Amino acid sequence: MDCTRGIGHHLSALLMLSMLLPSIALGDSSGTPARNLSHMPSYMPSHMPANTLEPLDCVINPSIVADLGSSIPGVLSTVLVDRSDFIKSGEIVATLESGVNTAALELARTRAALTAEIDLRRLNTAFGQRQYKRVEDLFSKKVISSKDMDQTETELKLTRLQLRQARDNQKLAQLEVARAQEVLEQHSIRSPISGVIMDRFKTVGEYIDDQPVVRVAQLSPLHVEVIVPVQQLGKIQKGMMADVWSDAVGGKWQAKVSRVDRVADVASGTYGVRLTLDNPDYKIPAGLRCRINFIPEEDTTPLQPIADDEAGQVSNLKLETAAPEQTEEKVEPAAAEETAAVIETETAVPLETVAKTETAPQEETVAQIQADTHPEATECAWLGPYNDKATANQKATTIQVEGIDISVQSLPDNQPTGIKVLSPPFDTKKEANAYLSKLRSLGDKDHFLIRSQKNEPHQVSLGLYSATDSAELRASRLKKKGFDVVLEPRYTQHHWLLINGDLSQLGSNTLQAIADTATLAPSISCNTTASL
Repeated sequence: MDCTRGIGHHLSALLMLSMLLPSIALGDSSGTPARNLSHMPSYMPSHMPANTLEPLDCVINPSIVADLGSSIPGVLSTVLVDRSDFIKSGEIVATLESGVNTAALELARTRAALTAEIDLRRLNTAFGQRQYKRVEDLFSKKVISSKDMDQTETELKLTRLQLRQARDNQKLAQLEVARAQEVLEQHSIRSPISGVIMDRFKTVGEYIDDQPVVRVAQLSPLHVEVIVPVQQLGKIQKGMMADVWSDAVGGKWQAKVSRVDRVADVASGTYGVRLTLDNPDYKIPAGLRCRINFIPEEDTTPLQPIADDEAGQVSNLKLETAAPEQTEEKVEPAAAEETAAVIETETAVPLETVAKTETAPQEETVAQIQADTHPEATECAWLGPYNDKATANQKATTIQVEGIDISVQSLPDNQPTGIKVLSPPFDTKKEANAYLSKLRSLGDKDHFLIRSQKNEPHQVSLGLYSATDSAELRASRLKKKGFDVVLEPRYTQHHWLLINGDLSQLGSNTLQAIADTATLAPSISCNTTASL
């Protein structure tokens, strides 16, 4: 009896399975076709949506790595930087021996300053004019012949041409000064970018031709390189945002897709993607392995770059935008006026007010919001800092609002970045040259004369050092040889945008255009700077 009951249960199970097989093969009863799992990537679970991007491995690299060399061959006279030193765009990193070219420049300047030939030709021309008037009077009285008159007139024209020739020679001498200046400038190796010295290949006294002297890396912005499987082709677009983090250092940052390779690698079945990661404070090191998670475009919100502030806390401010109109939604009469008032004030809310209103309680009144979002018509604000003046000028051009006045201000940093070893200031260039001659006579080559402006003393640079011990050692050695030495801290300059005017006119679109590098703080003193 039990055996018969067991066989009956097995037959019922087989009958139900035979009835379900057609629906499994063709889809369920609702008409939804069965999902073909054979075309999904092997690394993607079957329950994961097709548009989901898994976290991938990546590498954080400098955006630019440049080997700096000289355009002309020569012997290195000074190398002013060493590994891990920070340099600014246009700063001199090394110089070549240029005694002959310096003398040629002085010769050209002296020649351009001479005016004796012009004075001589001017006197001859004045005399020729007086002589011509006397001969003309005599010719009108028919006392002299036409031949004498013609000769006097020709001599006057010759003296005028000689005066013009003397002035042209002076212009050529001035051009020779500019040419000699450019030739001398070729003996100075300057950095085209702002960054950090990665390596130093040459030292003082070595001959260079086409070899690099130092290698410099630009660390703001950084490039995030990631290799993506071809199965994800088309899902990553230029302009997408992604979360980047590294197990080696703490923190999480947001990067923006800037390059997507159009040619995939056949052997590995992958293609490359590059993202740009802002690093204005240089707190994110380069050369790190990282992990990246791409954010789908529908989930992307306009976020500020994540950066550590001075207190070590992470600030992430969002720029609010007005919500789209809901035509079918019913609004209570009592709340309709309040909603309209809030939307109206959002069109010109300063950034600080937006940050406050995100966390403000819902019970805050409309009058309080309007009081915070409408500052006085005469306000000042500092925007920055920026590491180079070109970036500050570029940001200034993005703010085109009537009634807003913007100027770029360069201010030194409060924290020193190194030590400068200098000679005492000299009132005349002759004294500075005597100091240089004494250095050269003792075989010292690590120095150069600092260009002085008008009415400023002359001074000789004896080296720039990032460590205090190295600077003091250099100074002590020079003092033992009888040289007066001065140690001064070396400061890095930052650039700010000083904004004057009615700041309430800066709407969310303008703030979005400038908020990728710095943040605006309204209603502060015009004489106050703050890194925001």
